[in-house]
Amino acid sequence: MKLFVIVLVAVAVVVTNSLPVEVSTRKTYKGYKIHRLSLDSQKQLDYLVNLNEFLMENDMNGEIAFLTETALLAPDFRKPVSVLVSPGQEVEFLKRTEEQAIQHVVADADVAKSLEAERYMSPETKRTVKNGGMTWDAYHRYQTIERYLQHLANTYPELVQLTTLGKSYEGRYLYLLKLGKARADGKTKPAVWMDAQIHAREWIAAATVTHMVNKMVTEYGTNSTSTRMLDQIDWYVLPVINVDGYEFTHTVVSGVAVYSFYNLR
Repeated sequence: MKLFVIVLVAVAVVVTNSLPVEVSTRKTYKGYKIHRLSLDSQKQLDYLVNLNEFLMENDMNGEIAFLTETALLAPDFRKPVSVLVSPGQEVEFLKRTEEQAIQHVVADADVAKSLEAERYMSPETKRTVKNGGMTWDAYHRYQTIERYLQHLANTYPELVQLTTLGKSYEGRYLYLLKLGKARADGKTKPAVWMDAQIHAREWIAAATVTHMVNKMVTEYGTNSTSTRMLDQIDWYVLPVINVDGYEFTHTVVSGVAVYSFYNLR
């Protein structure tokens, strides 16, 4: 199979143990597009799998990044494959895929604009966050999640206990929630453990868990399901395990770059 050599004109970023907690610079993805590829043969899938491996082995997925795990498609090669492509590599990439008779459409013609839209927070959301609350119409930084967990514990002390499990490598606290209404007879209840955000770039994980926590706690006494869940079960929740990696993806490799398989542990 022919693999083309991508000439990178970029500045190398070296991440060391001295990486600061907050980094202000972000990649803008100006001119980047997302192409959706349609396959009709195993040969085409093999080509993409090999190309993806080549890009990753040569640290080139900053220019072309597969947003679909190609290795997981086999034997169902007919599922669409999404690929992030830089403006400097688009012509060559499309030329090579067309040589393989791979059909494609542009799924997102302006990735930079899409990312800015995702980062947008309405004035109402900003007010909520400022007052220690949280919303689920935007992806929040870890500091916002911290304040929200503290807000829950202070507002609902009969339902929420907040403890720390220690600090991360970069000095951030790892918070553990215990949710549940104590039984009148003092007996223990069945317990359920939930954790999220093991993979730094998968922001939806922390958002999902915090949304579940919010619904159980704030609707206790008014929603029969939430009330039953806290009356009958104790919930232990670690909303963000990979706190350093989560914050890293918000500051250094924000947006689509979280698909680059860079995961701090």
